[in-house]
Amino acid sequence: MIEYRTKDVDVLVQDSMDNFAQLAAALMELGARPARTSDRRPITAEDLAIANTQWDTDAGALDVLVSAAWPHDSTVVYADIRRNAGLVEVGGHAVAAASLDDLIRMKEAADRYKDTSPFQNSAGSAATGIQTRTAATTRSACSTSKMAPTTE
Repeated sequence: MIEYRTKDVDVLVQDSMDNFAQLAAALMELGARPARTSDRRPITAEDLAIANTQWDTDAGALDVLVSAAWPHDSTVVYADIRRNAGLVEVGGHAVAAASLDDLIRMKEAADRYKDTSPFQNSAGSAATGIQTRTAATTRSACSTSKMAPTTE
């Protein structure tokens, strides 16, 4: 089995200014700055609401997504993914996590070399590789972070 550890965490955010304000405050607590810069200016809800952004934090890299790639050249937002999401426990909090099927669709639609090429199966499909990688990453993250799947 191939094990793959991601270098960042992707967060698809519910689109509300109150939610963006709470996320901005959390990012400030984590010492966030725009990725690959030393800019330590205050982060606002407006910074997060306008587009997908990348941040370096004291805890690691974080991508904040207001939308994500979806098949047929479309995009998907939080409400679309939340319908099939499961819950995992992170630091005593229940956090929605995209279903494996939705994650595979997003990765395939993004069509990025890093998401698929090392995991192509003999038929040239990345789906099996993404499933293998995602399952291994999820298991690894759960054991490293002591996360446990929960139910709604």
